[in-house]
Amino acid sequence: MLLLTMVVIAGMVGYTESLTDPSYEGQILVLTYPLVGNYGVPERPSSLDDLPTEFESLRIHVAALIVGYYSQDYSHFLAKSSLSAWLKENGIPALHGLDTRALTKRIREKGTLLGKVLIRSGESRFGKRSGISPTSISRSPSIPPTPYTWREDYIDIPFSDPNQKNLVALVSISASRLYKPTCTPRFHPSGRILRIIAIDVGMKYNQIRCFIKRGVELKVVPWNYDFLSDAEPYDGIFVSNGPGDPTMVTETILPFVKGYGTGRPAHFWHLPWTSVDCTGCWGEDLKDEVRKSWS
Repeated sequence: MLLLTMVVIAGMVGYTESLTDPSYEGQILVLTYPLVGNYGVPERPSSLDDLPTEFESLRIHVAALIVGYYSQDYSHFLAKSSLSAWLKENGIPALHGLDTRALTKRIREKGTLLGKVLIRSGESRFGKRSGISPTSISRSPSIPPTPYTWREDYIDIPFSDPNQKNLVALVSISASRLYKPTCTPRFHPSGRILRIIAIDVGMKYNQIRCFIKRGVELKVVPWNYDFLSDAEPYDGIFVSNGPGDPTMVTETILPFVKGYGTGRPAHFWHLPWTSVDCTGCWGEDLKDEVRKSWS
């Protein structure tokens, strides 16, 4: 049973990338394309050194998957298993046969919604399900009776907002890691290779690839890394996008407030920094917090 925020993706392909995207940590992913699973899943990544193009991280980050139609048969020269087998390996529940377009319309009209994935009670009027004991999981007293009688056939649980948790700490790396350029390096006037510090608040493999294939070193650091105290020289800062509410992760925001706000170090002000900027993304919220320090 799951109760989480729902997020919708309308892409025709790329479910392996979406499922492993750290930005969707703890969320229910809804795919609106009517055919899912037809090209299977490639061989799983085993190391951070691989940076496979078919995945965005080492593991699945979504808490559940909802699709309209699931293809039991798959065919692709890279496929090593079905989507179903991959989800089972990771203990990720999934539903198919739903009208995902209608669900998407409801989310679009109502805004961000909390959702649940419930299992049917063993005492359901539709028949018992093997392996499920209704007495092993207590029903929640917080949900009042409703006219929707179908709910009586399911083991219910109360809603919980995942955005109240520090999701970034769950997806960020625990120690800094340096990636070397994969093409002709770009050099600083001093002769060293240009280096960018990337703050991992939900870093994707493709973001790493985009930097190192352009000739720069990328130092990926944890979400709570104090880059103001970094003894090694660097030439810019990048903040990835990530899950949850950015304003909750003050340890990520504080160095920027110190560096770019009032009382900033003179040697730091000239350094450029960028981020993923879109409504609700980390870049926008981070800049808002820095602007507050100027007033």
